[in-house]
Amino acid sequence: MNDLRTYRKLKKITQSDFAELVEVQQGTISRIENGELPSLYLACKIEEVTRGKVKAASWINSGSQHLASSPSDTPQAGVNS
Repeated sequence: MNDLRTYRKLKKITQSDFAELVEVQQGTISRIENGELPSLYLACKIEEVTRGKVKAASWINSGSQHLASSPSDTPQAGVNS
């Protein structure tokens, strides 16, 4: 379940209108609702705008691979590229 999408639908707020509230583009809201992690700042802003209904912590440990690159993408010391 996507808490942000659920909140928006219950409040009958479009992605565009919600994006204005948190001062981002509509596409950013779409990407978040489709699994991309927001920045910490944006997650906190969403929590503030929703008056705590969508918690910033809902994106922590979400299991999404957008959070960090995989270890194989990180250069290793002593290995020539």
